[in-house]
Amino acid sequence: MKTQRLSWIAILTCLVLILLMFRYSKPGVIYVNFECDDQTKNAFESALKRIAAEYKENSSNKATLIVYDDHLTYHGQIFRFYWSETLEKKIMDVVSSHIKAGDNLRSERRRFEQVITVSLSDEPEVVYTVKPQANSFDEIAYKIISDVLKSEEKIFENGYLVLSLWIEMNGKKLMFYDSRTDQFYIVSESGGN
Repeated sequence: MKTQRLSWIAILTCLVLILLMFRYSKPGVIYVNFECDDQTKNAFESALKRIAAEYKENSSNKATLIVYDDHLTYHGQIFRFYWSETLEKKIMDVVSSHIKAGDNLRSERRRFEQVITVSLSDEPEVVYTVKPQANSFDEIAYKIISDVLKSEEKIFENGYLVLSLWIEMNGKKLMFYDSRTDQFYIVSESGGN
């Protein structure tokens, strides 16, 4: 009788452990609210399908995942689609020192990119673009979803993107910033001052 009772306890313990492992290895249905434009919605829907996440759209604010144009929230935690002001300033300083522009720089943050405009007195306005190392908008969305839901990519730090970045001028790659080592690498000269 005592052996039978211990057997039942062992079986129930195994079942509970199996259920817990299944529950935490597969988070279940994710309720998603898209508060963004169609391009962003399509990119993140595609990313959710690509990682085989089971999700349902939910138009209330009680959704687990809410996607906006410039950030998303997951269980209340904010993940921004841009880099921190510290990194933005570091990039501005590197561009400024690279072309010796002084304080004649303006920076504008856009979705997944930063546009730096340089006004020099003897030259026309020069535009630098800072973009993540990715082939497409969909690839960036996939990296974000993989990081947020599965912690695979490790591309967020304190809620800001820390992707490796390309600094381009007129589509020509000038510098590469490796976010993991915090190093800038010059790929080609700009031909400016």
